[in-house]
Amino acid sequence: MTTSSQLDFTSRKDPFKPFIEPKSVAKVAPALRGRRVGGLLPIQSYAVEQFKVSGIIVGLRENRALIIDPAGKGYVVKVGMSIGNNNGVITRIAPSYIEVSERFRAENGKMTKRTVKLSLSKKL
Repeated sequence: MTTSSQLDFTSRKDPFKPFIEPKSVAKVAPALRGRRVGGLLPIQSYAVEQFKVSGIIVGLRENRALIIDPAGKGYVVKVGMSIGNNNGVITRIAPSYIEVSERFRAENGKMTKRTVKLSLSKKL
């Protein structure tokens, strides 16, 4: 027996190295911060007019609303959230309606701003 033998691990695999290498994180331009770069959220893939307001929660600090997309999926939204495929932003949630402000480029090339009001559906 030799007491000063050294083990050679150069041909062995490192057991602490992860199987999948993490991809390097690309720097995001300042204009794109806060936006989803890869794809849109599901709530941003429909026109604003296609959503139905199912309920509105009036709270002490902020109001929230439950909206349902054409596929039947529900979302709880609040003021400032993005909605719709024309860069819409929820600007107001009142007890009976939601206001969405959209800014988009029209066919003539000019930036257009419009406000869409989604009313709470009446239950009979």
